[in-house]
Amino acid sequence: MMYIFYGDDTYAKTSADDKTPRLHLFGGVYISKTSEDELINIIRDEKSKYTHPNLPIKWNFKDTSIKKKYEQFDRLDEYQAMLVASNDWRRNIITKSLGLDYKIICGVAESYSKEKDKIKKSKKDLLKYTFENVLIQVGFDAKNNKNETFVILDWPPDGDPQPFIKAFYKLYHTGTTSADRPAYCGNLSDCNFYHSLLFAKCNHSPILQFSDLIIGSMKDFLESKLNGKEHHFANEIFDFYKGKIRSKNSNIINFGLILSSGNNELNDKISKIVR
Repeated sequence: MMYIFYGDDTYAKTSADDKTPRLHLFGGVYISKTSEDELINIIRDEKSKYTHPNLPIKWNFKDTSIKKKYEQFDRLDEYQAMLVASNDWRRNIITKSLGLDYKIICGVAESYSKEKDKIKKSKKDLLKYTFENVLIQVGFDAKNNKNETFVILDWPPDGDPQPFIKAFYKLYHTGTTSADRPAYCGNLSDCNFYHSLLFAKCNHSPILQFSDLIIGSMKDFLESKLNGKEHHFANEIFDFYKGKIRSKNSNIINFGLILSSGNNELNDKISKIVR
């Protein structure tokens, strides 16, 4: 059976003292082609209550890039109505998706520095690292279930796909990470992966938009808990889809939520939060 992993990234603050987000999240949904078609219909039906079903959505619907897209098509009134009702349509899409065949997988890593310039410099390395960790978990499922697997990513930050391309190339051909650590799933070429990494624009892909809803809500959930604040809607949504996060023996840590191995303090905090 054909499966597709749709990936996206976002950033969170690990404490109220952070001036720049230090926590990097990369993840998305690993979904069967059959369920992909069903999910697209769910998303289009929900959008159609407010606007044209081809227009984009995001978890952070206040994003100026989204507003500009509605402005471009002279649908600002519809955008404003969707903004007011954003909790409703986000909740509806996610709850209606829960019976479909997909898993959520997300990698998490923190920049050790608190200096803005150093955080910025580490961004590509942390994205690459979290991407590799997610691909290895997808690799296990693809290999064990003999799933023909495609990987589609949102066009990357700063327009630079090289960190992802280089990581995918090594994992696909050599079964090692960029740091030359073995991928325990083996070469992705032996795990039924398509030979090339694919990219798309979130504005054009309903499932990338869905991945944004999931990873964006997970970011708000973790950030609120780490900062000792409440984000009631993110908490509600996380509880809805928690059962869709990849797990083993009901444990999502390092199976569906893959934490950086070198930060025990943060890992303990996140483990307690999700439990």
